[in-house]
Amino acid sequence: MQKLTFILLIILFSTSIIYSQDFKENSIGVATVKLDLETEYEIEIVFPYKTISNYEIERPILEWKDVITKFVNNSPITLFDDKGEIATLNFKDSIKIEFWCENDGGIQFRPTFTTRIKKQNLKRELKTNLQVDNVSCFVITNLNREKIEPISENIPIDKIKLKGDLDGNGNLEAIVWAETDETGICDLSFHLSFGEMDYYINCCGP
Repeated sequence: MQKLTFILLIILFSTSIIYSQDFKENSIGVATVKLDLETEYEIEIVFPYKTISNYEIERPILEWKDVITKFVNNSPITLFDDKGEIATLNFKDSIKIEFWCENDGGIQFRPTFTTRIKKQNLKRELKTNLQVDNVSCFVITNLNREKIEPISENIPIDKIKLKGDLDGNGNLEAIVWAETDETGICDLSFHLSFGEMDYYINCCGP
């Protein structure tokens, strides 16, 4: 009986760790259209790994894992582009933290999930932008409008490929920009920038 109780406590403790993660305030990611159906889109949403709080990946990683863990995000997710908000999702399924890249930066993971959204619930259609690594728009969760920061990166206008203006007031909250990939593995390296943060979107480098 004591052994069974001990095992149940371990399971409970492990579960509480897995689901204690959440997104930091004003976490921004990107959305990609995977399927364009007659009445709905299937979209994939990804966030940079460092937008998660209360979670650290084991170091060193001794083996490759497709899905390292998952958690539930209780905050709505808002899609937006250069004209403002497109739609808001109340997504209650588990978000996976999964492998996406291995290069000189090591084995890298990021929160990812796929969902479907009715076209009638969107203010504007979603477009697949082949020039921006297929990114269609930006997403934001755990939103606090009073504390959202403008982009601090001073990126030349010719390098900016996609703009995100959440309130449609002319102040950019996020951009996707591109630079030549010096390794030659990719034609361009794409970056997501918001606030003081800058993250790679595509996996390049040796």
